Amino acid sequence: MKLSISFFKSDYPLDVTLDKINELNYDGYIHVDICDGKYVNASKTNLDEYIYFLKDVTKPLDIHLMVNNPISYIHKLIELKPEIISVQLNTDDDLKEISNILHQNNIKMGLVINPDEEIYEVNKYIDFIDLVLIMSVYPGKGGQKFITSIPYKLEHLNNLRANSNSKFLIHIDGGINNQTIKYIKDKVDMFVCGSYICCSNNYQEKVDSLLEK
Repeated sequence: MKLSISFFKSDYPLDVTLDKINELNYDGYIHVDICDGKYVNASKTNLDEYIYFLKDVTKPLDIHLMVNNPISYIHKLIELKPEIISVQLNTDDDLKEISNILHQNNIKMGLVINPDEEIYEVNKYIDFIDLVLIMSVYPGKGGQKFITSIPYKLEHLNNLRANSNSKFLIHIDGGINNQTIKYIKDKVDMFVCGSYICCSNNYQEKVDSLLEK
């Protein structure tokens, strides 16, 4: 499993947090949560500030758009050359159009499934997405507890992938720590971890505790 570290909730300022993450020894990504202040009950992201600080990081970027109209954000984010941009299943923009824009710019497209959304909705999109991101908390707030009923969705995705021609990746985000990681081990290709790492005084120790499990 690869690790993607989210700085959505941190005990440190944005620039300090990103520097600390960028210096860590781990195989994975920096996870970037972006909010429009409408899709979820969270403050609107200062996109220009994010782009300013993210342009100098060396680890690949994994971006999650918690917004109603992701296309308008994607055009600005392309300059960061992220490896992945994931959008919500119930976004207002056309998912096929989003896929075309991302793939034209050599960016993988992820489809995000919230805890209250039916996993079988994924089936109709697997021909043009690169990964499915399962939310194991409700999006828009860091530090939430892992929803233990979510892993059944991982089982469905693994079965779907095994029985189709699609090679989509399986990711999960929300409430992952050194205890809850047992629920997802061997079921995902990548997991996102945020406050467990970024609200600690020893990032590397927390990272190691996850990857040694």
